[in-house]
Amino acid sequence: MPAPDSRLTQLVDGSEVDLGDCRLDAYEAPGHAPHQLVFHDDAAEAVFAADAAGIYVPRMERIEPTSPPADLDFEGCIEDVRLLQRMGPETICYGHFGPVPAGDRLVEYADTLTDRVEAIAEARIDPADDEAVVGRTGMDAVWSERKAHAETRVNVRGVLGYLDRREAGTA
Repeated sequence: MPAPDSRLTQLVDGSEVDLGDCRLDAYEAPGHAPHQLVFHDDAAEAVFAADAAGIYVPRMERIEPTSPPADLDFEGCIEDVRLLQRMGPETICYGHFGPVPAGDRLVEYADTLTDRVEAIAEARIDPADDEAVVGRTGMDAVWSERKAHAETRVNVRGVLGYLDRREAGTA
């Protein structure tokens, strides 16, 4: 059964969520997607980063970028990282695979995403043949082969869409 409308609250930048034992502050982080919010728990020095900090892969101890279409905004992603850095979290709670010490992971994500965008831009010889670019990067060590292929296609297509908008001056 859906939740009744009376129990729904629209969250926006600056909203506070009272969970009884703790309070979360909501911040818009639209680089990955325009609807994305991140939540900061100041008392716990933790941030619930959704996809604004990428995907942390525990068994590889590295960050993988996430760049799905159709709304990826690379510059916005970098601004989202700066927002998270200003919060100064000790812990990043990733939407995938859970919480980890923050360390340099935000810097790592910004660098990894930048490298991904640059690599795809360099690999793209002809926008009419984007299918050749789609198969160039993989996440086989993160997901099953089938899911890795699908994730790669989606994430590369997100960057290609961003590159199209950047070239058109609408990014």
